[in-house]
Amino acid sequence: MTNTGDAEVICGLSGKNLFPYYIPRSGHLACGVRAYFSVPEAVIRISFPHHRGDGDVDIRKFSTRLVPYGIVLDEFKIWSGRPENLPLRFKQYSRAVSVAIEKAQCYHCREPHYIAVKE
Repeated sequence: MTNTGDAEVICGLSGKNLFPYYIPRSGHLACGVRAYFSVPEAVIRISFPHHRGDGDVDIRKFSTRLVPYGIVLDEFKIWSGRPENLPLRFKQYSRAVSVAIEKAQCYHCREPHYIAVKE
């Protein structure tokens, strides 16, 4: 995994990092889920798979809605393309995109990269 990798960053609709309710600290940590979040009505997922540092960013909105038989998770593609071509209208996600690129290249990643912390 030195030449390839991928990452997913979860953030709020405004691009802000979220506070996780659980961060795994034991067991097999490399390349797994790094943090768990309570999902508000909607979140943004930024993913970046790469090969030798080259790849496209994918930004999607996930929202929940109540239906008579439970909850449905809706997925909406917002944008995808080269990180350097991120449109200005999505500039609120530029920090999360940068972190996704950094995380995708983190060798055997064992920690979350884009979380809010209690002060």
